[in-house]
Amino acid sequence: MRYFSSPIRYFIPLLLVLIITPPGYAQPDSEVLPAHFKENRIFLEGRTVRGDTLTLYTDTGGGQVVSPDLVKRLDLTTEKLHFGSKTMKVASLPDFVPDADIPAPAGQAASVDAAQLQSKIKKLHGRLFVRPTPFKVLGEGMLGRNWFGTRIWTFNYPGHKLILRASYTPPESLAKHRVPVFFKKNDKGKHLMHFPRIKAVIAQDTLSFLFDTGATIQLNDHTDAQNVPGLKEVSGGSFIIHSKFEQWHEDHPDWKVVKKAARHGADLIRVPQVSIAGYTVGPVWFATRPDKNFNSGMSRWMDHKVQGAVGGSLFQYFRITLNYPDEYAIFEHTAGS
Repeated sequence: MRYFSSPIRYFIPLLLVLIITPPGYAQPDSEVLPAHFKENRIFLEGRTVRGDTLTLYTDTGGGQVVSPDLVKRLDLTTEKLHFGSKTMKVASLPDFVPDADIPAPAGQAASVDAAQLQSKIKKLHGRLFVRPTPFKVLGEGMLGRNWFGTRIWTFNYPGHKLILRASYTPPESLAKHRVPVFFKKNDKGKHLMHFPRIKAVIAQDTLSFLFDTGATIQLNDHTDAQNVPGLKEVSGGSFIIHSKFEQWHEDHPDWKVVKKAARHGADLIRVPQVSIAGYTVGPVWFATRPDKNFNSGMSRWMDHKVQGAVGGSLFQYFRITLNYPDEYAIFEHTAGS
């Protein structure tokens, strides 16, 4: 499968793009993927050469899996791989038509320290685990950190576009909105894991978060949508550890809180303003997560302790270019496409 098709097919569309869009946004070496944005969550809708369609969720903080139902429906080729005492089934993505292509996972994975995990990544060779998960929420599969890692992406939330770039030259006008993105690395500077960490300021407190396009808030059946303006039954969200939530609630009693409103009894808090990359935007909904989920869980895969994750409830205000190789993100606050 090719990541980029022949320049002839793209010449005319790209010429039009260059004429009508600002410098640094859509460049000739970029490919607009067949993405669908639903309540600030990003799905890819591919069409195979056989004429089948499939929907995969995208999650910078997640893994790479396909559902058993999708494997059966598309008759995907599977293999069984042995990881120590465990045997896992894996499958490759099918071939797609050029105008609805979903790129395969990149050949270069993170340089993982843990021998067992490194062995697993090498054995996968771009294939995805076949595993039952809550696909009512995730679609028929999920593309995660190793699919995003090593590449350059533009997440255009207001314009509902996901763009894969071969290179990127940021315009000087956005220099003040460029921020570093941090990764867990080895002593040679190579990424041990492709989990991006980014900083944001809330109530004059600088916090570290996982950059998480897949962060999802799923409301409980008993939650009245009128009590959570801006959220639907399932929406792109952000997460905060429970101890920090309690501090926010105590220090800012005027911030709207809805108790046990989300899945697994999570509390919700509506933060009026979040500052990131030189912008201040809001409101932003956060769902609580147990402290251990990030303090002793997610943080061990990152370069620094994180207090939660930021996703669609914050990213909805921005067009974001995330450059994994050069470890930076550029934010553009725009309501246009």
